[in-house]
Amino acid sequence: MKTISVGCLGLVIGLIVGAALVYLALYPAPKPTPSAAVPIASTRPELAINVNASYAASQIQQVIRQGGLAKNATTTFGPPNLIRVATTVDVSVLGVPLSVNATIAMRVTVQKARIVLTTDSVDAGGFAISPSLVNSTVEPGRVQAEEEINRVVQRALQGYNLRISNIRMTAEDLNIELSQ
Repeated sequence: MKTISVGCLGLVIGLIVGAALVYLALYPAPKPTPSAAVPIASTRPELAINVNASYAASQIQQVIRQGGLAKNATTTFGPPNLIRVATTVDVSVLGVPLSVNATIAMRVTVQKARIVLTTDSVDAGGFAISPSLVNSTVEPGRVQAEEEINRVVQRALQGYNLRISNIRMTAEDLNIELSQ
């Protein structure tokens, strides 16, 4: 009798465990509903292009020469977002022709997905000159350089649905950030 009761008890326990397993298999625990994913605003651009400053300077110098903006120009970068163009300029003072070493520093910013150059300082022959005094001489070159840079950039970005969102310069690097 003892064997029959142990066997019946085993059968009952087996049925309960089997019923529980069948119930769990047919009615699984409800999965938690995922909350609406909130995209995290990223401060990182979709694409960043890092260019060696010496390569970028050589490209800018080529544009300067081809555009006839200046002769024998050298270009350097520096923080915060400055391009310095050093060149020899032929001027006439009281009818006397002179060659003067001039350096123009332009600040580079991004506005409405376009690169904008702003004359920061002008140095001629070691003397600082107010940009407003030489505006009629410097402004046409600044405008031409800005237009040429933006033309080259827009041509390179054509068909990619990207635009310039930021630019950073150091003496060693030019970093251009692009976003949609």
